[in-house]
Amino acid sequence: MSTHFQPAASFLLSLFLLVGCTTRSAYRPVSAGTHEERHTYKQGADKAEQRAIAREREHECLEKYSDSNFWLGHVEMTEYGTYQDPRQMSQLERQIEQDTHTGKSLFKNGITVVVFVHGWFNNAQEENGNLNNFRHMLSDLGAEQKQQGRGVLGVYLSWRGGSISSTPLKFLTYWGRGRTSDVIGQGMVEPLARIRNIHWLVASSAGRASAASLDIYQNSRLVFIGHSFGGRALYTAVAKSMETSFMPPYWAARSFPAAKGKGSRTQATMQRVTGVGDLVLLINPAIKSLPYRPSHYAMSSNTMVNYDSKQPVLMMVLSAKNDVPNKSLLPIGETLGNRFRDWFARPDDRKEASQNTTALGHWPLYRTHDLELMESGQFQLTKVGTYFSVTKKDKNGVKTTLPLKTLRPDLMNFADSRGNRRIVTDTGNPGLLPFMVVSTSPKIINGHSDFWLGSGSSKAYDFVKFFISAQNKAVGAARADQAAPAQSRVMPTSY
Repeated sequence: MSTHFQPAASFLLSLFLLVGCTTRSAYRPVSAGTHEERHTYKQGADKAEQRAIAREREHECLEKYSDSNFWLGHVEMTEYGTYQDPRQMSQLERQIEQDTHTGKSLFKNGITVVVFVHGWFNNAQEENGNLNNFRHMLSDLGAEQKQQGRGVLGVYLSWRGGSISSTPLKFLTYWGRGRTSDVIGQGMVEPLARIRNIHWLVASSAGRASAASLDIYQNSRLVFIGHSFGGRALYTAVAKSMETSFMPPYWAARSFPAAKGKGSRTQATMQRVTGVGDLVLLINPAIKSLPYRPSHYAMSSNTMVNYDSKQPVLMMVLSAKNDVPNKSLLPIGETLGNRFRDWFARPDDRKEASQNTTALGHWPLYRTHDLELMESGQFQLTKVGTYFSVTKKDKNGVKTTLPLKTLRPDLMNFADSRGNRRIVTDTGNPGLLPFMVVSTSPKIINGHSDFWLGSGSSKAYDFVKFFISAQNKAVGAARADQAAPAQSRVMPTSY
């Protein structure tokens, strides 16, 4: 290539990339009209009506559908893990606080908050498929939660999942978007904490007495969902906090069990651990297996420590068996990204090197359950046999196989409101653990992104809805032991 042509080629390439870049501005600024009340969400609107509705709400940071029992708030993050518009979160908090002062509050008896963090190529544009599917899911969930006396708040926590719009080049953004999702995760700690505080805000507002506040708090739920790179960002935001909460009481009970008598020790029961919400759900997360090792070891080696009788599941990974991007492409991307370093690891480090280039849901030793869809429409949750027993040798070399400790199955009601059992297990004990990695068949999650309500053959939404409903007893029992919330108010913020 001639020296005269190189600058011209560089200029043309740079121009092509700039033309294909997506916007860095907020899609839903607070100043653009923020909380239009629409009353009812229309799922079956014709195309012309859908376009008209989309034009009305395409820039709103808070959408209200009170007659459909849900609101949808938008919180956008920058490339640096900061708020795109800090007023989005403040507006959400203040609108909820104002609503609880009205006699017709959507959340007067309790609130279900569902936070969704999208993945690669997605954002908060009105035509985005993830956003529209999430809105559809909230509508369905709003009807279901109304029977429990809860209003639904959805929070679409978005970021610049796609940095360029040019189709031929967007797949080259894997490394940049992966690093950005890590930064987003680090910056998400504050918004997640403020979203978690919404439960206390609803329970303690309007001068309610402590007993009434506790009733409302016990009837509230909080679920975080992340997909693909969004799952990676969510894991980055919550993993250390959850490990820090879980590990000290676990190792205290494991290292210092109660004395039973001379020369023997009885098994200890660790104190109950609460997560950042009632459940963190990661769907096909683009996460390497290596960071999950501490949680895996605590689960897979626990033959001594009993979990608290009211301990719920804290985090669940749902990974599709036919998720090609994570199963096949993530190892290639991570290997190229670390310049083949893991290919040439020392023999003692090869296991860790392999985990550093393998997606969490596809490392066999970390898989706790398989999930299948039966012909009856029920979900079959099966324990992976090799995970739930540990073989140990005594000082004489005699081998003993011990079962792993699991959560209390009697706190999980796998039947729906009509008493029909929707989730069945291979044994009486489903083998629930505080942290679970579940491998799903294509009938439940088909590929990387087919998991939404009404999306293709996906049944993932149904399973998640039934599982959360089943866990309600454990969550309610755990919340019942907590003190009534103190008065919570929205504090002014400035950036």
